Amino acid sequence: MAHDPIQDQLADAAAAIAAGGVVAYPTETFYALGADPGRSEGLDRLLRLKERAADKPLLLLIASLDDLGDWVRELPPAFDRLVAHFWPGALTMVLPARDGLPSALTSDGGIAVRLTSHPVARDLIRTCGTALPGTSANRRGEPPCADAAAVRAAFGDHLAVVVDGGPTAAVGPSTLLDLTGEWPRILRPGAIDSAAINRVVQLV
Repeated sequence: MAHDPIQDQLADAAAAIAAGGVVAYPTETFYALGADPGRSEGLDRLLRLKERAADKPLLLLIASLDDLGDWVRELPPAFDRLVAHFWPGALTMVLPARDGLPSALTSDGGIAVRLTSHPVARDLIRTCGTALPGTSANRRGEPPCADAAAVRAAFGDHLAVVVDGGPTAAVGPSTLLDLTGEWPRILRPGAIDSAAINRVVQLV
């Protein structure tokens, strides 16, 4: 069987993340920056590289619904319907966060989570054994990167590893839906059509 070089990149990326480093990897939208969500030094380094304000929380990507229990306290009533229609895929849901999570991941008691559909992202998460930040790979004010070459041009040698999974779909950011309030609320339109979400959760 031919050797798959992506497996070496995944192993290197997982080792870098475990050591507190920051990597880039492809998702169903754009390339993302990843670090260990349980280590403040990795999250701080990621925020500095992205030039992102510390009070603007990072979303998390998971590879399986079984991963939710580490991060989410409870599942709102509309959750199962949304999962059936849109996960895995480019819908990020803000859900009630478990207590004690890093402040870089939470805001007003919520945490933004997405079940990724990208095979490389899933493999990296499984290799790391933890969910990963899925914030887009770009510096503040610059467009998100849709391929590994753009990531390297944007960040140079400041990233420990760039996992090259080829170009991404680059159809726009994920749609961000807040489920922590009395009614579901779309915080950011994106790749998943808002009208389709509205029909599922009966917003209209």
